[in-house]
Amino acid sequence: WNLHTLTQEKDLDFFVCFSSVASLLGNTGQGNYAAANAFMDTLAHHRRALGLPGLSINWGAWAEIGLAAEIDRQQQTRLAAMGMGAIDPEQGIPVLAQLVEQTDNTQVGVFPMNWPKFLKQHQQIPVFLSELAETLSTNLSASVDPMEELLKRPPEEQKKYLMNHVRTELNRILGFKPSQPMDPDKVFTDMGMDSLMIVESRNRLQANLKHRFPSTLLFDYPTIQRLVDYIADEVLELESPEEGATDTDRTPNRTEGILSRLEQLSEQEAEKLLAEKFCLAT
Repeated sequence: WNLHTLTQEKDLDFFVCFSSVASLLGNTGQGNYAAANAFMDTLAHHRRALGLPGLSINWGAWAEIGLAAEIDRQQQTRLAAMGMGAIDPEQGIPVLAQLVEQTDNTQVGVFPMNWPKFLKQHQQIPVFLSELAETLSTNLSASVDPMEELLKRPPEEQKKYLMNHVRTELNRILGFKPSQPMDPDKVFTDMGMDSLMIVESRNRLQANLKHRFPSTLLFDYPTIQRLVDYIADEVLELESPEEGATDTDRTPNRTEGILSRLEQLSEQEAEKLLAEKFCLAT
């Protein structure tokens, strides 16, 4: 704002603000950062309204420089799992030169994005992206729906499928291979999850399982076993294999139990028991 105020009377060729994609799409835990960048976007529009040059570029993450280059590999993998790519400097610099030359632009977003993957995280598509979502509807509808796949399976396989799905989602956020085994009783924070990852995990599970979860989901159920048990039993209310068992299924177990008890009786006790049963039956 100070630069704007001090240069209003000067004949500038350019007034370029390096804003962030965070002001367009938001980012977990960065509300203040998104607001600051949104101010720069608004300033560019304000300058244009005054007849002054103004351009705000909503940059995504850069591959080798900037804040994104300083985060660890795990965080970078997490961004990739959300569908966010990184800008190669050799590609980004020519884009900057092109935008500066095109004086009809006021605000432009520059960020590589896998839109189908990004939109899948949202239980409800943001209005801002609704038209884009419509153009991608074919790709999105062709993707696997975890809930549909879950309900197709017989009761005895549903919880195993749910466990595999939850493990895959959490591994992606942690930056591991989707199929990597996970200790069912190890606390998420001991695996390397920070608070942002925990919130993001809840958002992803909420979106692809199509059920609302409390914001404290992974704090309340801090291991994958407890988390899956909660989702299966209290949220999805999946039928347990025992509930679906028939009397025929249970008969062998009862017969085995009776035989086991008979084997423990003496011959006299067994004869007495059979005689009593015979008398009752007649």
